[in-house]
Amino acid sequence: ANSYMILKFDFSGINTQSSATTFRGFREKTILSFKSFNTAYSLFSESEYQYIADGESPEINLKRFFETVKSKTAEKIYLMIDEYDHFANEVLSFRYSEFSEMVAQNGFVRKFYEVIKLETQEGIVDRVFITGVTPITLDSLTSGFNIARNHSGTEDFNEMMGFTEPEVEKILDEFYPEW
Repeated sequence: ANSYMILKFDFSGINTQSSATTFRGFREKTILSFKSFNTAYSLFSESEYQYIADGESPEINLKRFFETVKSKTAEKIYLMIDEYDHFANEVLSFRYSEFSEMVAQNGFVRKFYEVIKLETQEGIVDRVFITGVTPITLDSLTSGFNIARNHSGTEDFNEMMGFTEPEVEKILDEFYPEW
């Protein structure tokens, strides 16, 4: 039987005050995810973790992470990304040019997702599950991460995450009986 390890990223709560804080927050969230992964699986040493964390960009940190994991095990990774677009939506709302730079061909977010795409094609990443995807952010990354299928409009998955239509109607009835 195949066994899987789970790598989880949560990109909520990133300080988007400037390009520098956004980059730093994204990178820090990435590195914390590697620490949590290693706490769960004890796959690499402190010096190997330091090698991963010392990369100067999220893309390099992720490349080093996969390189280290592949040197230790043949197990596959399920990659879960929560609030993938949270920080991007904040930047997009107020500073479109910074958003464009992040997802441009050489932008740090696009490069990060290109690494995931490559590692999915090479086989260490078996599945990727992403939540918090807005169409504009997803469209901005399509060439960097064009291996995904958007299931948010698939009726079979409607009740998987969030509220069902009857639940929303019940809540609305309770708070707005006149609606």
